[in-house]
Amino acid sequence: MAPRQRFLLIAILALAAIAISAQVALSSPWLGLELSPHDGPEGLRVDRVHPDSPNAGVIRVGSVIVGLHAADGRQIPLHGNLVMEEPDLLSHTDLNLFMKRQTELDQALRSGGHGLFSHPVTRCRLWPSIRRGISSRAAFRFTPFTG
Repeated sequence: MAPRQRFLLIAILALAAIAISAQVALSSPWLGLELSPHDGPEGLRVDRVHPDSPNAGVIRVGSVIVGLHAADGRQIPLHGNLVMEEPDLLSHTDLNLFMKRQTELDQALRSGGHGLFSHPVTRCRLWPSIRRGISSRAAFRFTPFTG
């Protein structure tokens, strides 16, 4: 294969990989929230609600979300260790557990689980959106939380 053909093939494969990555990133369940670990034993604190969020006006900054009601009736607790910028720094065992929890949350949201609740008593329904634009990528995503 000539060098020019090889370069063209590599460029086409790279563009295809970018397109597939963008599709996966933009089709993940999105709550439109930026979250950080809560100081308490469980929960994630809402630091920002994206203006285009499906939950704008539903939840306030400072609220603490402690769990997800899955479509099958399970309650999935949310802990601060679900939100981190560098999960690849975890040990192999911890990284596997982290990815398992992320996958569980992603599948729960995709299958209709949507009722998140906040601490201590206030309950509210937050709705994930599957469709969103590129401008919303900086906001929180549940695909896992590291996006």
